[in-house]
Amino acid sequence: MPIKKIFISVISAVLVSMIAVGGSVLATFLYYYFIGEHFGEVITMARIIWFSILFVLSFLVIFFGLDKK
Repeated sequence: MPIKKIFISVISAVLVSMIAVGGSVLATFLYYYFIGEHFGEVITMARIIWFSILFVLSFLVIFFGLDKK
């Protein structure tokens, strides 16, 4: 049972983090693409750090939230 709960928490946390951080990456890419400038590096260290922070927080909230059922 704990393996299933950890697996569900990890998958859910990855999805939440990808949607949150991925939205800003997509918005940045489209902004520079449509104004015709070179957009440089879309995946920056700041976005990797934000993804990591969101992943850990989402995992903990989802993991401990599943106990309430």
